[in-house]
Amino acid sequence: MVVSRLAVQKLALAVALAWLLWGAGLEAFRSFDRSWWHSPEEVTPGMWRFSTPPPERLLYCTQVTAQRIPAGSRVAFSSPEGPGNAALHRFWWARYWMPQYTLIPVNLSALKENQPRTDYLITYGQRFDHPAFELLLEDWYGALYRRRAQP
Repeated sequence: MVVSRLAVQKLALAVALAWLLWGAGLEAFRSFDRSWWHSPEEVTPGMWRFSTPPPERLLYCTQVTAQRIPAGSRVAFSSPEGPGNAALHRFWWARYWMPQYTLIPVNLSALKENQPRTDYLITYGQRFDHPAFELLLEDWYGALYRRRAQP
């Protein structure tokens, strides 16, 4: 059986079109206001979309803290763990919004014992009390700390 070149092109076009329609349909389905289905707090960071409350809160936190950090600084970023690698997804969003800094993901419990060499620490949704860091700024969603000078 001989398959014509035109038949292969039509099949490839049909597959590409089906893939495009499926992806567009999925995004449209996810964009509907389904507050009756999921509250914003139940949506994991892997499902975040621009202009929804959870990323807007993180954006506010990063913008407020970025005003006090010199460009080019090494900044540790920490947020609470959650379902679906929530802390990692929050870190990716923060890194997207703060390209002028070298952001390093950290776990606060590990930070108390093994401290990476960073000058600043941003915590989202949690507090951090450690003698090596001083609190510079705290808002509704997070806080900014600076490493104390070593004597």
